[in-house]
Amino acid sequence: MLQERDILNILVVEDNSNAIKELRQHLDRIGHRIMGEAASQKEALRLAEEQWPDLVLMDIFIEGPHDGVECAEALRAMGDVPIVFLTSKTEDEVYQRALRLPHCWFVNKPVMTVHLHRTIDQYLNQYTQKPPASTEAKADENTAILVIRDGYNRIRMPLSDLLYLEGAQGRKLLYYCKPLKEDKPRETRVYQETNSLSNCLRRIAKLEGGEKILKVSRQHAVNLDHCPELADNHLRLSDGTRVTVGPSFIPEVYRHFE
Repeated sequence: MLQERDILNILVVEDNSNAIKELRQHLDRIGHRIMGEAASQKEALRLAEEQWPDLVLMDIFIEGPHDGVECAEALRAMGDVPIVFLTSKTEDEVYQRALRLPHCWFVNKPVMTVHLHRTIDQYLNQYTQKPPASTEAKADENTAILVIRDGYNRIRMPLSDLLYLEGAQGRKLLYYCKPLKEDKPRETRVYQETNSLSNCLRRIAKLEGGEKILKVSRQHAVNLDHCPELADNHLRLSDGTRVTVGPSFIPEVYRHFE
């Protein structure tokens, strides 16, 4: 069983109900979650729009006019995501196209738990970025940890290091974080994730101290612990950044400064 910090939310794209049932059993054994099941590219894109997956298990041959490789390319057009292809035909033309996609792995059918586990571990080993020692929450076991999926990296950052969030077009979410002590010059750290501000805030709300992260406009949320000043409907953050408070958010923001 993997440790809690390594649990992945996995999108399964497979049009065979028996195969999906078997994949559920495999993933339950190794400790990952299925966040959605899709039989076609259209369904896969809809689910990914609702919640971006950590990893996709993709049957090469799926329902509808698009095969698994085309579906993988469509998902990659939305954002970075690792793909594990499921296939029983290694000489097929579709398989050969799949081989040309970057950051993809392959598991032969019929799928065995040990092979699936080994392949997912390969992804974790190659694309998990450990945070610098100064950001580890080893001194306080109760420190809330926010996992940021920056491209293929997974960064575990104390929630208290977050300064503010900025949502951008194209489902890009920017995390602005406190500089590390060893940073020269001491610059704010910025990470980018394929996600929406609303989805991220729902995830943060479940963490200890998540109530300190307040949405202040349609595009911004701030950490109130790093907002020493509110003036003229602008928040000044501890790094000097000024964030404009949206008109409909003013009453709630002012309530926190009473």
